[in-house]
Formats: sequence, C-alpha cells, structure tokens
Amino acid sequence: MKAYRLVLFITGLLFFCAQCTNEVAPDICNNVAQKVQDISYNLDVAPIIAKSCALPDCHVGAFPNGDFTFYDDLKIRADNGELYFRLTSGQMPPSFSEVPALTICDVNTIVMWINEGAKNN
Repeated sequence: MKAYRLVLFITGLLFFCAQCTNEVAPDICNNVAQKVQDISYNLDVAPIIAKSCALPDCHVGAFPNGDFTFYDDLKIRADNGELYFRLTSGQMPPSFSEVPALTICDVNTIVMWINEGAKNN
C-alpha cells in the first residue's frame, strides 16, 4: 500500500510540474513582457524613474548618487552595473523610503533596457 501511495504521489508531482511554464501572460506589465527588444527610455523607463527615483530627497539635483532627471546620470549607472545591481538586489528604493518598492514589471523593464544598451530613445 505504501508503494502505491508513493507512486501516486510521484505521478501527481510530475503532472503538477509538467503544468509549470515560463510563459508570461500577454497583458502583464502593460505588454512590456511581449517586447523582446526596443525598450524605450522615454516611453518605458523614464516614467518609472520619475515616479520611483527622481523624487525630492532622492535622485535629483546635486544628489551624490546621481540626478536621474537627466538621462546622462542614469546612463552612467546603467553602464557601470550599479543600476542593475541596486534594482535586482532590492536595494532601491531603500526600505526606509516612503516610496513603494518597484514592481517586478518595473524592474524587468529597466533591466531589459540596460541589456539593450541603455539607449536614449
């Protein structure tokens, strides 16, 4: 009887795992998931930065870690890997900030933009 239960359990587990896929539903992330390339800085990235990073007391003006109201400062951090690291490690926005954490869609959009060369488009 134990062997029967074990076989049944393993069969169920294999069936469950077979249902798992890496596909993303087409309407997730405002269709950014469908864009395999050509993430636009102006249309896709800048709005995320404006709502989550380029805020008073954060990445604006003479802030030592960059003024993200300008493409050039963001590009520097994209090129040297700092932006990627801070986003994917969950360091930005910081937990003590009143800014809500970035969504996985926001992080993925910026990461795709970085992977495409962080173009000013």
